Amino acid sequence: MKELRLERGLSAAQRGEVHGETFARDIQELSNIRKDLIQKAWGHKTDQVILERASAHLPLLAEYDEDLYQEFQGIARASGLTESQLLILNHYTDLRDLSLSGSAMEEGCSILHARYGDEVLLAQTWDMHATAEPFVLMLYLPDEGVWTLTITGCLALCGLNRNGLCVAINNLVMSDARIGVSWPTLVRKMLRAKSVDGAEEALLTTKVGSGHHYALVDREKSAAWEISGTEGVKVYDGSESPYIHTNHCLDRSLDEKSRISETSTTHDRFFQAQRLLLEKPEPTAFELWEMMACRDDFPRSLFTDRTSPENPHGVATCARVLMDCARGEIWARAGKDVDQTPRKFEWT
Repeated sequence: MKELRLERGLSAAQRGEVHGETFARDIQELSNIRKDLIQKAWGHKTDQVILERASAHLPLLAEYDEDLYQEFQGIARASGLTESQLLILNHYTDLRDLSLSGSAMEEGCSILHARYGDEVLLAQTWDMHATAEPFVLMLYLPDEGVWTLTITGCLALCGLNRNGLCVAINNLVMSDARIGVSWPTLVRKMLRAKSVDGAEEALLTTKVGSGHHYALVDREKSAAWEISGTEGVKVYDGSESPYIHTNHCLDRSLDEKSRISETSTTHDRFFQAQRLLLEKPEPTAFELWEMMACRDDFPRSLFTDRTSPENPHGVATCARVLMDCARGEIWARAGKDVDQTPRKFEWT
């Protein structure tokens, strides 16, 4: 797992430039991988078609948040990519949803949340095309007070801030995808909030591109939303614990818009997590961490690897992350780290 701790006092452009320069070769490689995967999913459209659709997102991104857009520009500039190429890297899942002529993608994640007594825990696997795993990155943003799990070149995937607010995500493949704000930019914006209420406000006032489930948790409150390109439904209000979400919609109206691959393991993982948390509904942080590593009925399990020599891009657990809101701790590991004991990332 890679790590980058930015210095204090950097401008938005400087944050991006340090990120882009540090991982320039990785960013170029991952952008090409994702461009090729989208090209295959879209029936082998030309590079020009893909770049044109990516470019259509940029004016909206520039208007959405000037600071985060300048950081995005800095990453692109320092890594030697165009902004359209970097948009492909960041917005891969939602961009791919713009053409659902082929089968639905099956990449996903599993979220497990527990709140009891003084404990507030949120954990997720990040399951994606296995060729993304070498690029997994823990990024520290000291001026924002944020640790985020991400990949090289990407603004954020999920994370925790100093206020104890954490954001976790699952992908949802939706039929109403549109041009929208890149979802990693939205995650970064939510992580700048002081509480779940602030994160919800950012979420509900953002024109998103396609489907995601967002779990928002702080020391006092939990909430979760299923979002499509055009709709949003609150599916969890924190009144019960534990809470689980994988890659199918819990809301019936949104479920009609969702597209699930025939080979998806979303229901298998949901029931596996349900069984584990039924047996131990008040897990310690380490017990919840270990649940994410469950390989029962592998590879249709919470921790998975469905690659093959014929398909190196198959779905795999590229990373695990656990956020302890009460203690302000974040643990993470890349999926192929030899040592899978949780690594705690310190605040400075």
